[in-house]
Formats: sequence, structure tokens, C-alpha cells
Amino acid sequence: MQQHRTVVGAVMGSLVVIGLTLWVTLPPDEALSAPDPVAAAGLVVAGLALHLVIEAVGYRAPALPPGQDTATTSRQAGERLMSGTVLRLALSETIAFVALALTFVLTPSTILTYAVGAVVSLALLARHAWPSARVVDRVATALEADGARSGLREQAAG
Repeated sequence: MQQHRTVVGAVMGSLVVIGLTLWVTLPPDEALSAPDPVAAAGLVVAGLALHLVIEAVGYRAPALPPGQDTATTSRQAGERLMSGTVLRLALSETIAFVALALTFVLTPSTILTYAVGAVVSLALLARHAWPSARVVDRVATALEADGARSGLREQAAG
């Protein structure tokens, strides 16, 4: 689980670093201007829509075949958790990247446009990518659909 936390934490941290970079590089007279309200609302609505998409498809994983040795099952479970995490992570950070593009396309070029998208992405990442007990349980349930024990819950607790 530490590897998962490191990957997701690095992505979350990179969104903050991008914001700090914008703070330094945007013209000072525009940096803290109010964001375009339509763009800000659009980013929030897109985030809500993306949340529903992730809920619908982001936790699907092929069930583990029963009867394998514990080491193989545990390795496969970890790999499938990571591949699902990367999918949910990529979907979640999309909003921040759209907001980054909008920051330079819209006038004024304000960091607050990016901040709206980054906050939405960080919320999605915390909800769907961080290997919390809820996320691990959802993935483990999918992996154990055919009766095999994934051991993910035990790994997360340990």
C-alpha cells in the first residue's frame, strides 16, 4: 500500500506545485483576478460528472481465479489495484489539466481558474485514488467475485 500512497501523493503534490508555479509566472495584475464564473462552474460540473463516471467504471477489475497459491493471488491483486488506481488517478487529474489550459486561454489569466480545477481534482483523487479502506474494499470485492481471497484488505490494514 505504501507504493500506492506514494504514487497518488506525488500526483496530488504535483497539482499543488503547478499552482505555485502559476502564482510566480502569471502577470501580477491578473494573478488573483476573479475567474470566469462560467468556466469555474463548468469545472465543478465536469468534476461531478467525472465522479459519476469513475463510480461506474473506475472500480471494475477482473475477478481473481480461485485455487491459486497465496503469493500469486496477492501479487495479482496488488497489480490490479495499481492498474485501477492509475486509471482513477488519470481520470481525476483531468479537471486540473483542463483548468490549467483555461488559465492561459481565458482573460484574465488568473490562478483562481486553475485553483478551482485543482481543488476538484484533489477531491476526486482523495475519494477515488488514495488507497483508503473504502477504495481497497471496492477493488477487493470485485477481485473476490469468484471466491478467491485477494488479501488486499489485510494489506491495507497492516
